[in-house]
Amino acid sequence: MHASSLLAGLLLSLAAQAAPTLGSLTLPGDDASEAITLFYPTAAAGRPETRGDLQLNLAAGAPPAPGNGRLVVISHGSGGGPWVHTTLAAALVEAGFVVALPLHRGDNWRDPGHPGPDSWTLRPAEVSRAIDRVAADPRFAGLALDRVGGFGMSAGGHTMLSLAGGVWSPERFRAHCEQHLAEDFAACVGLATRLTGGWLDGFKLWLAQRVLNARFADAAPRSHVDPRLAAVVAGVPLAADFDPGSLARPRVPLGLVTVGRDRWLPARFHSDVVLAACASCEHLADLPEGGHGALLAPAPPPSQLGSLECALICDPPGFDRAAATPRWVVPTVDFFRRHLLGGLAQGLVHPGLELGRRHRAALPGQLAATDEKQRRRDAADVQAGAGAGRGVAVDLDEAQLGTRGGQLLEVRRVGAAGAAPGGPEVDQDGRFGALQIGSQVGIAEGHRLARRDRLAAAPADGVVAEALVRHPVAGAAVGTDEQHRSLLESL
Repeated sequence: MHASSLLAGLLLSLAAQAAPTLGSLTLPGDDASEAITLFYPTAAAGRPETRGDLQLNLAAGAPPAPGNGRLVVISHGSGGGPWVHTTLAAALVEAGFVVALPLHRGDNWRDPGHPGPDSWTLRPAEVSRAIDRVAADPRFAGLALDRVGGFGMSAGGHTMLSLAGGVWSPERFRAHCEQHLAEDFAACVGLATRLTGGWLDGFKLWLAQRVLNARFADAAPRSHVDPRLAAVVAGVPLAADFDPGSLARPRVPLGLVTVGRDRWLPARFHSDVVLAACASCEHLADLPEGGHGALLAPAPPPSQLGSLECALICDPPGFDRAAATPRWVVPTVDFFRRHLLGGLAQGLVHPGLELGRRHRAALPGQLAATDEKQRRRDAADVQAGAGAGRGVAVDLDEAQLGTRGGQLLEVRRVGAAGAAPGGPEVDQDGRFGALQIGSQVGIAEGHRLARRDRLAAAPADGVVAEALVRHPVAGAAVGTDEQHRSLLESL
């Protein structure tokens, strides 16, 4: 039966029922990995909670109930965490899946200090480690882990492309930015500054390229294979550093979720490249009016974001989040049902049945209509927005520059690029937590930047910033001349 027809009918019958209960627990971090949040089916009574625009019942520490026996791992964006993916997790649990959300070491909302190529390299192995830890937990002994699903958004989408067989390198990212720096500035440079058409733009481009040349010179190809991963979905992924040929024939079914108004990365450099290279990829959903943060559900409040952050991550005018969320969540969950459950998926209740009501979404008939429109659009349209760049965490706007003590320039303020599209993260109590970014990235090490400590930063925030201002190469910075070095040290 067509997914939209089934969804429309069942939404009507379930309109008066309470939101389903999600069991939740956290596996603590250890020497090999960070903490892992788990959501799962449970028969226990839950406590009603509201997280952003999401209403659900949570049963912390409750014993798992039998589901469909399959696991899906969600990889958060750079500087992100589990709670901004609760909407998808809840729909997966409703369909019977257990969902694991590992924190990526050095690139999460609590510890954003080491994003970029180091994290991109480790992330796929951290997904594998999360599967290992779930396998070792006797509470989940009933899971069959020979066919595991994976979902990732932004930098997490990069993780999924790696797990699908994609091969990338830092040098490919550097070369992309060298060729397209002005066109893809937000992806290559991040949150701290923007091109304004002013007199400083040339300096910003020159400095950013020097840092990129020094920080991303490694041409060694990166790849990761875990035979347990049987189907993956990449949402608005960073993709400019992948060899397109490596994604022509993914080793597992690969789905993509894209948006049409992602200001972080022009689609032609990222999602469109993957879709053009991969004939077998499933374009699960495209949200033409959505921005980079459209897949963050619940989304971080705009009040906790700075002006540039909100320009890149907040919902664009005219974007109907309540109506759009089921349009990508439902086909994403259906993708995993089809590829992980096979014949067992027939006759199961369709995922996301309560999604429209919990998000105050459109009526079932409207959802069915939008789903049909989406299917037609997916067949012909390759409009997409994508992923995650790394950030130069230095405010270089003209108004913040001046002379000081014979030095050429002074940067008055630094915005550390701590969290990614997932931040500010929602903490375990359901509040949108502050991001500790000033102490990790940028020249304001050891200082809290008050309001900027709460900012959501670039999907690949802080990498260029780290090279610029954190002196990671013991004072050599990125220049070879003393004047350049002195300038960097004064920022």
